[in-house]
Amino acid sequence: MMKFLIAGIILVFTHSSLALTAPVITNTAAKKEVVLGAAATKALKKWNPGFQVFSVNDFPAAVVDLFKDAPKELPMAVAGDFNGDGKEDIAVVGHSAVNTFFVILVAGPAEYTVVLAETQAYKDPKNQSLTTETGDVQTGLSTYLSLLPAKDLRFKNPKKKLDAIQIETYNADTRAFYIKDGRSTEYKGLIL
Repeated sequence: MMKFLIAGIILVFTHSSLALTAPVITNTAAKKEVVLGAAATKALKKWNPGFQVFSVNDFPAAVVDLFKDAPKELPMAVAGDFNGDGKEDIAVVGHSAVNTFFVILVAGPAEYTVVLAETQAYKDPKNQSLTTETGDVQTGLSTYLSLLPAKDLRFKNPKKKLDAIQIETYNADTRAFYIKDGRSTEYKGLIL
């Protein structure tokens, strides 16, 4: 009887230690940040040891204001189910010394897998600016992430229910990506 009890305790302990802690996006008036957690940070460091997620301060006020009513979105991170498996994934934009990377952290049973959506040359946010609709010039990055929820996407297979990330440039082009067969795939369908 004692063997079964000890085996049960070990099984519960082992099972609970494998559970992923989902990253947290805090988008409130007082705080705007992304806390990736140990598993997501470990996956990113394994993928690229020099990777750093941009902060909300790297984006101009005009971009940050676009997210004022989005609880699980900030310009540098969005949460959603990007592969349709029912688990919440997170997409982040960050950089190394040379490149800017738009990546999706796909939640697995015990760890995250990093999937690259797009790479661009690194631009220092302090040396970038954009012009708003009112003509104001603001310093910061003009390219950011946003969420395309499953309800706004139309796939050929109507049973497919997954979200997509949008890589947007302020008042310019937009591209959307989702995960198909473990790889980033550009969404070319209708957006409602």
